[in-house]
Amino acid sequence: MTPRVLIIEDETTLAGLWAELIAGAGFQVALAPDARAARAHLARETPDLIVLDTALPDATGHALCQEIRARAQTRATPLVMTSDCGRDIDAEKGLALGADAYLGKPFCCGDLLDAIQGMIAPLRTGGG
Repeated sequence: MTPRVLIIEDETTLAGLWAELIAGAGFQVALAPDARAARAHLARETPDLIVLDTALPDATGHALCQEIRARAQTRATPLVMTSDCGRDIDAEKGLALGADAYLGKPFCCGDLLDAIQGMIAPLRTGGG
């Protein structure tokens, strides 16, 4: 089964670039431009991994991360948090709220793909 990645990012150009990169690596990709769309998607299906930006137009990514972690269906879903704030304190906050990885923008797209593949690999082999 093809692993499913949900990208929650309001910058459409960036989201499209990430989606193309991730899909090109063999993943099924869904996009959500805001927290409302992300909640609707998560009510329909549970992705294998979530990429979540901290700055959304209708909620903070931190608050949405807490919601995602509070849901039984997504509590253990790997989550990569991205942010315009690359400070250590911001990364620590994201990780403390349940993110499995934190990437401060700008970052190399390869870093995002490496993080995703590193978290999906154990799921593919039954180790996660």
